[in-house]
Amino acid sequence: MYTITAIVKSKYGIHVRPSAAIVKASRKFPKTKIIIYDPESQQSVNTNDLLGILSLSLSFSTKVIIQAIGEEEEKAAKVIANIIETFKISTLEF
Repeated sequence: MYTITAIVKSKYGIHVRPSAAIVKASRKFPKTKIIIYDPESQQSVNTNDLLGILSLSLSFSTKVIIQAIGEEEEKAAKVIANIIETFKISTLEF
């Protein structure tokens, strides 16, 4: 299991567009289970669940923990953390 912490840096939080990017990116790693955990609300969701990610209501400066288990766990977790922190969706390399 690989774990990494990410901080939401967008003043708009995690809305539909970055949530959709997270789902799209997580599908690039079909043999890896990726979870976003919000310690503040004590909720966790699978990154394949768009509505689940939106239900976390992640706002600016929220710290989340990304856990990945599988073949490319480190790469997968870092890609998701990058989306959460930067929102440079078009420049990500999977």
